[in-house]
Amino acid sequence: MCYVGSLQVLDDDYSKLAFLCADRSIHLHAKYGKHHSLRIPRMGRDMTYDNWSCDLLCAASSPDLYRINLEQGRFLSPLSTQSPALNVVSRSKLHGLVACGGEDGAVECFDMRMKSSAARINAVTHGGDAASEVTAIEFDDSEGLQVAVGSSAGKVFIYDLRTSAPIHVKDHMYESPILSIRWQRTLNTQQPKLITTDKQIVRIWDPNTVLDDDYSKLAFLCADRSIHLHAKYGKHHSLRIPRMGRDMTYDNWSCDLLCAASSPDLYRINLEQGRFLSPLTTQSPALNVVSRSNLHGLVACGGEDGAVECFDMRMKSSAARINAVTHGGDAASEVTAIEFDDSEGLQVAVGSSAGKVFIYDLRTSAPIHVKDHMYESPILSIKWQRTVNTQQPKLITTDKQIVRIWDPNTGEGMTSIQPSGGGINDICVFPGSGLMLLALDSSLIPSYFIPELGPAPKWCSPLENLTEEMEETGQTTIYDNYKFVTKEDLEKLRMTHLIGTDLLKAQMHGYFVNHNLYKKALTVADPFAYDKYLEDKKQKKLEADRSQRIT
Repeated sequence: MCYVGSLQVLDDDYSKLAFLCADRSIHLHAKYGKHHSLRIPRMGRDMTYDNWSCDLLCAASSPDLYRINLEQGRFLSPLSTQSPALNVVSRSKLHGLVACGGEDGAVECFDMRMKSSAARINAVTHGGDAASEVTAIEFDDSEGLQVAVGSSAGKVFIYDLRTSAPIHVKDHMYESPILSIRWQRTLNTQQPKLITTDKQIVRIWDPNTVLDDDYSKLAFLCADRSIHLHAKYGKHHSLRIPRMGRDMTYDNWSCDLLCAASSPDLYRINLEQGRFLSPLTTQSPALNVVSRSNLHGLVACGGEDGAVECFDMRMKSSAARINAVTHGGDAASEVTAIEFDDSEGLQVAVGSSAGKVFIYDLRTSAPIHVKDHMYESPILSIKWQRTVNTQQPKLITTDKQIVRIWDPNTGEGMTSIQPSGGGINDICVFPGSGLMLLALDSSLIPSYFIPELGPAPKWCSPLENLTEEMEETGQTTIYDNYKFVTKEDLEKLRMTHLIGTDLLKAQMHGYFVNHNLYKKALTVADPFAYDKYLEDKKQKKLEADRSQRIT
């Protein structure tokens, strides 16, 4: 069995079919089943059928448009294009013109009577996307004078065959009418991380690590130390790294896939050369996360010892190293999340295993702000969010229990989300909008829209009208820096004498108390709590190491 990339009906009664498969084979079927199979020289991507000449035309990862004559049962001379590779091919049923779309964004038309090129235009460069590819072509067979061309940038261009300029351009990037699954990939192993080349468990999805803008090239970091590289047609190649991988990112300037693992080395795989390069060695015993700035290309690694080490990829050497999470008073904390602010490139947010977020300026070694999630749960994700609705950026930080949205300059909380469907694994925020999706420990993916954070995406603009109707005039008080405790908790902490004072705010069946005051009272009530915490952490670390041993 193989992945079918294209299906072509050869007869009106569907008795004759042609299947283009991912192993470069074409299977010809009749009523009784499989009739014949053959292989084309390069990987096929699309095909069409010319019923006037009985030619099956195949676009592949080459400049040639392959021709297979089904009447004679043999290959004919291919039609050569000027594109480096072809993505799609289409034929007009009215006048028989054949159009090919290439990786260079060009469309080339052929007159099948002369078997020669009739015209060639750079079809998708009019949208301002020089690196876009042609992904779809369709003729208007009612009059035969217009053709629609789709690009990898999500735009559709309408051309009149008598002119070389588009008569209409429609941006369909966020206006897809298909509100269902578009494609699905399955793996034989657990997937800690997904990356795409061009822009978890550890993390589920990181949109900054996509290998290509149209999500056609993907990299999967799996739990068995393997990395699976996928293309449009499916799995392309797989390889294994020396130690258990935990995180990865993609450097599109050098085509390096950077993998953080349970070792001091940051592994580098060059996808252009197809080989491992010399790793970048850190001073940490093991690495948890890796992140890269899209603005200046600096790469930051977070280790188990709570340190963050930055590398200049031009020199392939360490640029700086700081103990990033020790300023929060948790000496045994690890770095669990790192994210650069790519708007200015001068700030970086670091999340710790103790549930704290540290904001650093790259020019200083001390944090400019520290935010405590107050759940003592590792920070899973950090997002810098800039939209037209906010003058200053907002930080969206996530742990297992809660999503907090706050101002990185003042630390003031904007709002928080605490789902009831299960623990949080990851968060996806639609760029430039107030829409976010949560991956929970359940089969449901809840969606949240916050108008104050940003507008609704174009493809779900009715959200704006719904929120305007639901908007309330009252102001809700947010207890962001407070801890909820019950009366039994107050008795254990010996704080019952504060009931009725301004230090406790009655709410439902308990009270809100300032988090700093709560921590001080907890230290007084149980002075050995921190020692117990360190001992439990050591035991969990030993159990995790034992589970990875090969017996």
